[in-house]
Amino acid sequence: MGKASPAIVAFNAGEWSPLLASRSDLEGYGASCQTLRNFIPTIQGPAIKRAGSMFVREVKDSADDTILIPFVRSRAIAYVIEFGDEYCRFYTNRGILLDGGNPYEIVSPYPKADLINGRGEYLLDWTQSGDILYITHKSGTYLPRTLSRTATDTFAFATFQPDEGPFLPINSGSTTLYASASTGSVTITASANTFTSDMVGALVRIEQEELIETRPWSADNSSYSLNEYIRSDGKEYQVTDATGDSGTVAPTHTTGTVRATSGGNEFRFVTANYGIARITTYTSATEVTATVLTTLPQTVVGSTNATTLWRLGAWSDDNGYPTTVGFYLERLVFGQGQRVDMSVSADFDSFALDEFGEVLATSAVSVEVQSAQTDDIVAFAPAATLLTLTEGAEYSIGPLTNADPFGPDNVSVILRGSFGSRPQKAITVSESTLHMNASGTKLREIVYDIESDGLVSRDMLVRSEHLGIESALTQMVRAEDPYEVIVARREDGAGLLFTYDRTQDVRGWARLTIGGSDAKIIALATIPSPDGDRDDVWMIAERTVDESTVKYVEYFSAEFRPGDDQDDAFYVDSGLTYSGSAASKISGLDHLEGETVEVLGDGAVLAPVTVSSGEITLPVTVETAQVGLGYSAEIITARLEAGAEDGTAQGKKKRISDCIVRVLNARGGSAGPSPGDLTRVRDLNDRIPSTPMGSPDPLVSDDVLVRFNPGYEAQLAIRFLHDDPTPCTIVAMYPQVTTYEQR
Repeated sequence: MGKASPAIVAFNAGEWSPLLASRSDLEGYGASCQTLRNFIPTIQGPAIKRAGSMFVREVKDSADDTILIPFVRSRAIAYVIEFGDEYCRFYTNRGILLDGGNPYEIVSPYPKADLINGRGEYLLDWTQSGDILYITHKSGTYLPRTLSRTATDTFAFATFQPDEGPFLPINSGSTTLYASASTGSVTITASANTFTSDMVGALVRIEQEELIETRPWSADNSSYSLNEYIRSDGKEYQVTDATGDSGTVAPTHTTGTVRATSGGNEFRFVTANYGIARITTYTSATEVTATVLTTLPQTVVGSTNATTLWRLGAWSDDNGYPTTVGFYLERLVFGQGQRVDMSVSADFDSFALDEFGEVLATSAVSVEVQSAQTDDIVAFAPAATLLTLTEGAEYSIGPLTNADPFGPDNVSVILRGSFGSRPQKAITVSESTLHMNASGTKLREIVYDIESDGLVSRDMLVRSEHLGIESALTQMVRAEDPYEVIVARREDGAGLLFTYDRTQDVRGWARLTIGGSDAKIIALATIPSPDGDRDDVWMIAERTVDESTVKYVEYFSAEFRPGDDQDDAFYVDSGLTYSGSAASKISGLDHLEGETVEVLGDGAVLAPVTVSSGEITLPVTVETAQVGLGYSAEIITARLEAGAEDGTAQGKKKRISDCIVRVLNARGGSAGPSPGDLTRVRDLNDRIPSTPMGSPDPLVSDDVLVRFNPGYEAQLAIRFLHDDPTPCTIVAMYPQVTTYEQR
């Protein structure tokens, strides 16, 4: 027999797939786990029990589909928005925003059926700039909306419908258009079937032909008449004073009236070589009524001035609306099918193709993401280039050459991969982009590789593939501070924690389960905490309470840190805090009616009690109590590799006589071999004689000894289970292992 004392000093490789149960040769095996549940794998190595969730409020109607979307103006100004059946409610400062004692609520354009689908995917996409949230709908049947914050407690929706685009490609056929007038409400007539009733609300841009009858400006010309239209510099002007001549310098101004250099004619700017109108009424396939937004040139007015140079707006009931939205290089970006439309640089309300006929580097950009199969755009992820994710491939959109500014004449679309993406938001972490693949069974990392001068992709679930196969990923949010954790939910309502730091090569997965009966996570969002020292993870949790299905808005509390009061340790779910004069009866727990709850009273674990009529009765009086649903956290290490006289200990029977568990700020817990019996960790459970009567036993930060029940197992590992409403950080484990050399 051989004895060994292997050191398990990290758990940040996370829970590994059963397919890797024998891969003790892989780097990271010693830091991996067979099970890691409700422990956060930290970048430094230890596993920290996640804190509990604080109950805030039940959603407006638990029978309806409801989602959460963040609204972050700054680290100091942040909200979580509850989107329900044609309404929005707002949460800030870890509570609900009130109006006269009632939840502040506004009407939303989205009914419950259009918020989330059967796979748990959000049907809304959004991006934010300052106090404005831009929202699109995955169906392509909604105009984009803005949700604007105009005061601390005032929000409003508006349709986002720019007057200068975006537009479809210019007409390439022989069909002509002309208008009945240049301003006001006009009739637009086509020479062939062009319009449909679903084009009401769409834009039409009509340009003058290159060969036109309007007289061009010429120098020293005294033959212009009052109110005559002339053209110069690709623009249209009207003569408002015909005395004298036209001067020696051609008019190029774009507003107002300017007199010729010689003091002669005055020329009023009318329009560029095009005009824009919005269709208001459908008459027939060849005729519509429209309101002029940008004055139409005289040279497109009347049947004799019909032009083939026209284009229709990209947005309409006929052509659909954007489904995806983002930002890139100070441009607002929309995705619609395989088309990408970017606003004018630094002007999110304008999608103008040119400026008075001149295409500039700052003008709007429109490109098509072409592929062998028709793959619609499902998400954007801005980085050095605009990473554009489709159902079947990944593309980067950026400048063709870095020597010139990005713009309409300096843009390229490059195919970067063919993995495909789920139609949900990607996450950018430093130089990396993380996105779910089309099936949701993988999480892929896309990062720039300097050696190949391109983007490379890795599967972040390859060592934990079972977590995605059990049920597909359907949403993820990032909580950067303090643990660099991505929180995900799956189609089955289970949660996952993914600690990711590429610079330290840390990628560790853990399971996130919440307390309660039939508990599921329905929606996630993250915003900065009110004090700005961490990122709060919010969720809608669905449970069965008092024989009814309820949906609660909750946020995860902060984990216990050195220097915190033990009384304030919060390790219950859907919980509340009582703080006041000494009391044995605590009320206000109506949301947990009939549930057996756990209690931390003045820092000590009390016996579970049942909520009746919204209150509980404790066996002692307390001034501070954390009350809520219990949950457990669990670690099962990888199968121990303790070595043997003739090589590996894998497949040989082993036993653990005892184990030192190094803990930090811990109280409670059991340990033992897995499979096998668990033993209470005496140093973490028994009362400490030196503790004064009436005071809780202090948290332990020390090495604690666990003596295991004797017995040999071939698949030996260490299991640690923590199910008290107290904190616990596992720093390391040092088992004493005896290996039986014969099989």
